[in-house]
Amino acid sequence: SDARMLTTMLEQELDGIGVRRISAAATGAELHTAWLRYHEHIDVPPRTVVIEINPRSFSPHWERNPGWVFNEQAAMIDHPLFARLASVLEWDWARPTDAEYRATPVVVGGSVVGTVAELEAPEAGWDPPAEVAARRYLVRYGADYARSRRIEAFRRLVDEANACPFPVVLFITPVDVEAIRARLTPEQIAAVEQNLTLLRGELDRSRWPTV
Repeated sequence: SDARMLTTMLEQELDGIGVRRISAAATGAELHTAWLRYHEHIDVPPRTVVIEINPRSFSPHWERNPGWVFNEQAAMIDHPLFARLASVLEWDWARPTDAEYRATPVVVGGSVVGTVAELEAPEAGWDPPAEVAARRYLVRYGADYARSRRIEAFRRLVDEANACPFPVVLFITPVDVEAIRARLTPEQIAAVEQNLTLLRGELDRSRWPTV
């Protein structure tokens, strides 16, 4: 498989066409939607926008991580005066505390299988044992995406993309289910596949090409 970042791939494959990256790691659909609205009204709009949708952004590992909540950044784009006032008033922007994040229950197939802290086991580091790696995969790809508030944000993103005057290509980061199949139960694999089907179903509403 191609391990290049999407921006790098586009720069190398689209010879002579300028490619500008405006996203950052761990961003989600709410911020992507705000970016789109902003670029619809600038003097020189982009010729095409490509938005990478990482399935992990719908998992409690990303959605509930205090450092990866981008409500404030989205508000600064859509409603800058309100956002500044909210910051002065020290609004928390629905950002959970670290303790709340670690205690977040992980629901797979309708059943709680543990908390984020228990399953992620951050003390295992970046190169964890196979058992911990499988649990992390389950949190990130098997937790019920339908429970995520970002699913509604994703629907709004598709709607916004459909309303844009320039093409908006929505790209789902590939998920290698086969690589982990032997370490998960059939029910857990079914949960992963159901999540991907949910995301693909939303993408099917796009009037632009999807990947």
